Amino acid sequence: MQALLVFLAIAALSLLASSPALDSARFPALARLAAGGFLFLLFGVVLGPSVVGVLSVEDLRLLRPVMALGLGTAGVILGLNLEPRLLRLLPRPVYSAALAHAGTAFLFVAVPLFVPLLLTLRPSFHAAVGAASLLGAAASLSSGHFAVLAYRGGRMDRARGLGVALLTMLDDAVGLVVLALALLLGAAPTVGEGLGLVCLALLLGILCGALLAYLTHALKDPAELATVTLGMVALVGGAAAYLRVSALLAGVACGATLALVGG
Repeated sequence: MQALLVFLAIAALSLLASSPALDSARFPALARLAAGGFLFLLFGVVLGPSVVGVLSVEDLRLLRPVMALGLGTAGVILGLNLEPRLLRLLPRPVYSAALAHAGTAFLFVAVPLFVPLLLTLRPSFHAAVGAASLLGAAASLSSGHFAVLAYRGGRMDRARGLGVALLTMLDDAVGLVVLALALLLGAAPTVGEGLGLVCLALLLGILCGALLAYLTHALKDPAELATVTLGMVALVGGAAAYLRVSALLAGVACGATLALVGG
């Protein structure tokens, strides 16, 4: 029952975050917090074992399939937004600007948090590096999307908005590379095992993306296309959860493969 209530609450928060009633012109701060996912984080903290305690540690363990499905879906969307043909046409200064933008957000979060993680939680050194890198990667991924929200709200001209969208796409790519490195360091006892898990997640996503491209290349009906795509997204998240690898990286590889080969 608790898992069902959490799922319904997530759906309600999603509708609120994407609702036209949450006008970014009237409620700019709230709209940005909603777009950045803060409402979901706040909801989880309040209902989690450390505050209200509506959800126990066992309940959170049972919610892992929902988390895998959500991460897989988010990964596929990120992968589809990585336009390989467009990225190849961009000049080198654009990549330098994106690297500086995403790298600054990463450093401002990962470096200050490394010492508290090392002293308070007392993990091994490489686990502290991995945890700090994960948080820095999250900051790097979300840093440019606030500007995209401003562009969509009409507070930025089209040329500048398209430039911001390109930088955000590159921010996502840089953040995902950092995420892969963080998992390489913190997801397994040794770096070699971590590398194997990251490669397995990417290979799983590539295979699912290729299979999805094959299944959808001849489909014309939008309902059939949507059904097959949603089923493959669920397959990516479920397979990643079963293999205990990153559903987000597998989803990104799936979406990028589909964007590369068409569909």
